[in-house]
Amino acid sequence: VGGYLLSPDGKGMLFTAANMGADDASLSWVDLGNPTAPPKSIFAGGLQTQPINAGSATPTFTVPLTSQGFLSPSGRYYVVGVLAPMVGGSPDMHVIDMDSGADVLVRDNGAFDYLELVLPNDVMVFQDAVGGNGGVAGGAGLQTLFWVDLTSGSPTPTPIATRTGAYSATGDNKTIVYQSADTSELFAWDAVARPAAGTKVASNAANFAVATSGPIAYVGSDRSLHVVTLAGQAVLDVDAATANADLFSPVVISEDGADVYYFQAVDTQDGRGTLMHVAATAGAAPAKIADSASLGDVHPVDGALLYLANVDGTGTMGDAFKSARDGSGATPLGTGVPLGFLGVTTPAGGGSSWLSAHLTMTTENQNQKLADAIRAIVGGLELTTASGTTTIDPTVRIGQFQVSDDLASLVYVGGTAFDATFDNYIGGLEFVPVATPSTKPAMPLLAGVSELGPVVKHSLFVNAPKAPSP
Repeated sequence: VGGYLLSPDGKGMLFTAANMGADDASLSWVDLGNPTAPPKSIFAGGLQTQPINAGSATPTFTVPLTSQGFLSPSGRYYVVGVLAPMVGGSPDMHVIDMDSGADVLVRDNGAFDYLELVLPNDVMVFQDAVGGNGGVAGGAGLQTLFWVDLTSGSPTPTPIATRTGAYSATGDNKTIVYQSADTSELFAWDAVARPAAGTKVASNAANFAVATSGPIAYVGSDRSLHVVTLAGQAVLDVDAATANADLFSPVVISEDGADVYYFQAVDTQDGRGTLMHVAATAGAAPAKIADSASLGDVHPVDGALLYLANVDGTGTMGDAFKSARDGSGATPLGTGVPLGFLGVTTPAGGGSSWLSAHLTMTTENQNQKLADAIRAIVGGLELTTASGTTTIDPTVRIGQFQVSDDLASLVYVGGTAFDATFDNYIGGLEFVPVATPSTKPAMPLLAGVSELGPVVKHSLFVNAPKAPSP
């Protein structure tokens, strides 16, 4: 499961094969334009494997390719970590062209341990420790931020800055905001013009977030809160005594840059804290939205805010709420939503519409290892839009619901129950129109379904091991 990966344009496919008697796997490429030709071997070994049965070393199968690397937004390139011979950790970074199977960019000495980001135009921004990883005789590594155009034919990385920490792209992918690891200063680098270095925009930043085209919200090292433009002009300054922002929890800024969210009184172990809001305007004062709110489930959308509060003492689940962007007028949604799974979907091409399909009243069987390796979390499927909230189905498993790419339909496997024969939850394939979610068809589209893929142009693939006919 997960041992093969198709390029979105259908030109190439990668697949892995575990090496017998070893603890690694190979990687090969298939030309889908000529699939009867012999596969092209890219790596004879170096990819990760894992035991099939917990607690035992053998037998093994390969770790899913989506866990060992990632596709660029265009789908043209696959960025993957590969262990060099005689190396037990810190894989090298490789970039594979999905059209040709060529290994177009290699950074060795454990470069995949650092951060990589590929923009929609296939310009990659990444970090590497230059001069490091040389053993006891080598010098100290200098963590450097690079950019490289993967489509150039002979990709050659160019340095942007040294001694860098976290970095992030603006939502329009035109600017990279990065942090100096030495001074905690923030810099903005133009990803279109690609100058030799970034421009300093802020000082003493502990963590930060960027809006679609700016501005930048950041927590100061003294627990203050600030908003600046990409040119470094101050928009909002909240002093430390007033903001009292947690230094290590996320700060969130809405896509339009109008609202900022941060946390106080954080319980890191359970992923919760006091959620605060402040408008990104000069002189604005912060106000509390909720206590025991999930650190990873804060979603400002057009005209609303979705978040989880009342997170339990084990950091497992909480209650979903929808409110105005400033937190006022909060309306309870479903309870028992698992942390990290209050998903929000927006159109792939941009736009202000949104919806949230999520599970409520969930339970998890942590002892079940399912065929598709997704957690055994089951609950009621709930759909929230700007118009309201609708309960769709009482028994749906996590990951087994998809929204069409035009946000018109919600497709899911409903009425699921665990089937030991197939090591998975199986039910009926169903769908509802997002505009009228209460008008569910009387009969499932297909029975005996265990898995479904993404919905593209109103079509999808499903795995249906108990379907009445093949």
